[in-house]
Order: sequence, then structure tokens, then C-alpha cells
Amino acid sequence: MPTHLLALFMLALLPIPALAQEPVSIGSIAAGYFGGETYCETGKWGRRDEPKHGFAELAFSRCAHRDGRFKSVEYFDRPQKEVIWSDSHRLYRHAEAAGFYREYPLDDVSLSTFPGNRSELYPLYLSRLFSQYSPNAPDRTSTRYLQSYKANSALSTTQHSVFERFDDENHRNSERLWVRNADRSIVRYEGLRDGAILHFAEITSLEVNRPLAAAELSHDVPLFVRYSLQNSPWVFMAGLFAAAAFAGALLWGWLFHRAASFEDVARKRRRLWRVQLRAFGGTTLALGALAVLAIIVPGRGHPPGIVLVFVLAIWCSVAFALTACVTLMSYPVQWLLSRVAGGAERHGS
Repeated sequence: MPTHLLALFMLALLPIPALAQEPVSIGSIAAGYFGGETYCETGKWGRRDEPKHGFAELAFSRCAHRDGRFKSVEYFDRPQKEVIWSDSHRLYRHAEAAGFYREYPLDDVSLSTFPGNRSELYPLYLSRLFSQYSPNAPDRTSTRYLQSYKANSALSTTQHSVFERFDDENHRNSERLWVRNADRSIVRYEGLRDGAILHFAEITSLEVNRPLAAAELSHDVPLFVRYSLQNSPWVFMAGLFAAAAFAGALLWGWLFHRAASFEDVARKRRRLWRVQLRAFGGTTLALGALAVLAIIVPGRGHPPGIVLVFVLAIWCSVAFALTACVTLMSYPVQWLLSRVAGGAERHGS
């Protein structure tokens, strides 16, 4: 693993020497924790846009394994939570409150850290302390970032040692790391502007090199969420039409079974087709009139009225397609039942 990644891995892990000791190099810190295999932590983080506002706080827990698997859980509104996890091949996200689920390849450019290299997953996603750190920023390597932290003796106490770094020459923007001297672990991160804390992360408990169960590194998403219209529209629509076809088969089978003759059902089917065609034609004319009206008399709302007409047209098309699917199922059902009836007659004769 590259030295700069080892550095981030170590610092996100557990202890660093107390400030009273001699300065320790980044390389020696990383070497002390090179053998770490697993890491788990719980805590909370918060942020605000302006110092006059209160913090919006969220509780979190996360576990990571050196093989690239990790799981991060954030509780936006207990018991609703958002879960992000990886099996070292893909990245997954599930927001329970919004019913949202997505899968991403690890080299997806929409991911904030571009975790395409498996060896980078462990150090980059190890701790919530470094969620603000972006290794993709121009001319910003993790080694340079970590070495920019300097001891702040004014804030350090017998309980904690404090490291601080500044993002600008005027020292308006800064970051702080609080280290607990008792066990030499990083317990708090702070992001400040003009001396006011705007975001922070606190670690309340952590464990290193503990065997992790499969549930601590993965997450089960309900099928109705994984394949919902929002998350997997093509699978959802395919299932919807399959259900319509199955319901149509049952309905037409029941009608053919109760009818005195197949011709009676066929006449009802022809009338049903006519009703559907008239309804389709009338709906098409109504939607056309709405579209013209939306274009001629544009509203001031958002989205524009024409968009709403298009959305309504899509849903009407789906409804007519489902109705047609149910009606079309009458033909294979009729063919199958006629074959069965014909076979029964030949067997009886």
C-alpha cells in the first residue's frame, strides 16, 4: 500500500503519540498500524451553515475490513437510517426514509472519493473523522494533508492533545483533531471558519482488529424497495405486466369455464376491445387539447404545464397497455381451453 494511504489509514485508526513526546514521522505512525485488519466506530457528527444557527446532528456507526468491505450507517430520524456499504466490488446506498436504493461501480465518477482501487477503500472510508477530506482535490495528497496538522499547545490539556491546520494564509478556515491522551486515540474532528465551529465529528467508541460478522459489513434491502418503480423502473414495469398477464389468464379462464360457449366470451371480448379503443381515442383527444392549452397559455408554476401533460400521457399509456395485456391473454387461454376440450371429446368418443 502506498505510504500516503498508510498514513491516512493509521491516523483514522487509533492512537498517535501525545504531544509531550518527541515528534513522530508519518511513516513511523503508519508502520505501527500496518497490520490492522478491521475497524469499528460509533459517534455523532454535526454541521451548520452559520455560527448563529444550531447544529444539525446525526448519529452514526461504521465498520471496515482491509479487504475493501465496509458499512456506514447514519440515523437521520430514528429508526429510519441511511446505509452505505461495499462488498469490495460495488458500492451500495439505501435511504430508508425515502425508499431510495442505488448500486454504483467503484470507479463511478459521481462518487466523492473515486474508490476504484480496492486498497484505498479501507483508509478512505475508515472513519467519519475524515469525511471532509477530499484526496481528489488538486495538489492535495493525504501525506501533505496530514503533515499540515501542527500541535496547538494553547488548546491542549492533560486529557487531550490538539492538532490544527489552516487552509488559507489568513487563518480563516481551519481543522482540528482532538487526541485523548489516556489511550492516544482521535476522538473529535472540527472544521472552523473565523474561529467558529461549522462541522464536527465525535467518536464515542471504537474497536480495532475485532472479528466482524457478515451483518456488520453488509445490508439487506427489501425486495419491494430494491425493485420499486423509483429504484428499478424496468424491472418494476416488467413485474407489473407479468402480474397483469397472470391476472388476465385467471379472469379469462374463469369466464370461458362459466360460459355456455366460447363464442359468447368472444363477443364480450370484441365489445371490450371497442370500449378500450373509444376510451383510448377520447383520452388522446383530451391530452392533445391539454397540450395545446398548456402551450398557448403557459403557466407560471414549476414545472411547466406541458410537462404535467406529458407525465399524464405516460401514465395513461401504461394503463391502456396493461388493459390491453389483460385482454390479449384471452387468446392463449381460449386456444388452450379449446385444445383441452377437443382432447376430452376425442377421448370420450
